[in-house]
Amino acid sequence: MKLIVVACNSATGAALSQLQASFSTPIVGVVMPGARAAFQATRVRRIGIMATEATVRSDAYQSALRSLDAGLEVSAVACPRLAPLIQKGDVFSEEVEGLRGNVCSR
Repeated sequence: MKLIVVACNSATGAALSQLQASFSTPIVGVVMPGARAAFQATRVRRIGIMATEATVRSDAYQSALRSLDAGLEVSAVACPRLAPLIQKGDVFSEEVEGLRGNVCSR
């Protein structure tokens, strides 16, 4: 194996550095590529993050974004009910739209 990808935001935030320290195979996560994309897309230096509670608690996206630009305004909101719907393939249903105001907590 030449490379391992930790393809989960929560796992990347919680364990990437420990995994990288424990294995000789290169290991990359998905947070920094997502942070770079958000950084490149913003025009007003404000970025909102909707993520699982574990991802928000890990501070991974916030840290990655601030490493790109310390002056970014970053707001992270845990959305625990959204991920299970998306994992079931439910992305654009009325249930997902109806959750908009209730899915995330501050």
